[in-house]
Amino acid sequence: EVELSQEKDQDAKGIAGSKTYLVYESSLLMLLRKCYVCGQLVELNTSTRGTLLIVQGSCPDGHNLCWESQPMVKGIASGNLALSAAILFCGLTYTKVASMASLLNMPIFSE
Repeated sequence: EVELSQEKDQDAKGIAGSKTYLVYESSLLMLLRKCYVCGQLVELNTSTRGTLLIVQGSCPDGHNLCWESQPMVKGIASGNLALSAAILFCGLTYTKVASMASLLNMPIFSE
C-alpha cells in the first residue's frame, strides 16, 4: 500500500505552525490519479470526516493508495481540532461558520 499521508498520529505542537489551505477536490484528485509505483490510472474513492478528506484507491496492478488531507492528533483530525478552537477563541457561532462552509461547499463537522 502506498501511504501518502503523514505519520498516523502527531504531536499538536508540531502541527501548530503549519499553514492551512483551501484546496479544490478536482485539483487534488488530478495529483493522485496516477499510481506512484507504476504510473497507471488509479480508481479513486473519497470520504470525509468533518474537515478531513480521505482518498483511497488502487491501480490495475493492485497497488493501493491511502491519503489523508491532514495529520491526526490523538486520533482526531487536526483540522477539526483547529476549526473547533478557532470558533471558540474568535467568539464565533457554529451556525455562522457552518453557513459559511455551506456557501463554499466545504464539508465540516456537525455540531
